[in-house]
Amino acid sequence: MDGQYQGMMTMADTQPTNNARREILSKMADADGKYYENVFRPLAHKARESFANGDMATFGNIVGELSSSLPMPYRYKMGQDGSFGEMFRSTQHGGYVDTGRKMSPLEVMEGINEILKGEHKVLAGADMQTHMANPGFLQRAAQYRLSTAASNAEAMADESQWIKLRGKDGRALYAIPQNRHDDYSANTSYMILDEKAGKTFYANSKDELEQLGTADSRQQE
Repeated sequence: MDGQYQGMMTMADTQPTNNARREILSKMADADGKYYENVFRPLAHKARESFANGDMATFGNIVGELSSSLPMPYRYKMGQDGSFGEMFRSTQHGGYVDTGRKMSPLEVMEGINEILKGEHKVLAGADMQTHMANPGFLQRAAQYRLSTAASNAEAMADESQWIKLRGKDGRALYAIPQNRHDDYSANTSYMILDEKAGKTFYANSKDELEQLGTADSRQQE
């Protein structure tokens, strides 16, 4: 890779300042707090109610809805045998893959209860209204977000993780896997570095990646 292209890579990989990072994390914490109170908590209580009533079909649907919106790279889906399969967002595969782990409805309900156990009431806002807060949930969500951001930065810096494509017109393209930390329902996307044009753009899925060209098995230049 020539110096001009390396310079483009450096610009694309510029990290925000510490103040900017703190502001971003603060906004994410606020969003996670609202998500917990307005989405997770109501759904978790519906899951608890359906579990107590033995309504496993409704329980399974709620858990699926809940896990698809969580700010964490895991999903849980009830199978025909009544157990829940665990899915993890895999950078290598470009989307969610089965980890092979199986959980019973009781184990899933215990996990939900464990999260709910950390909540407490707080007074917040200009009108000082009572809200439900859960520091443990916020901490876990922040850890996943930071881990995802760190993994994205690592992929940008580590050329061994780049996927080299040969475009349809013969030009070399480099696809760098990147995962969203603000939307864990999204699959892996790819920052595309166009060597010839000296520009970057994004492919939002492996399907879009395959439309750009074929994987080049030759050594990177």
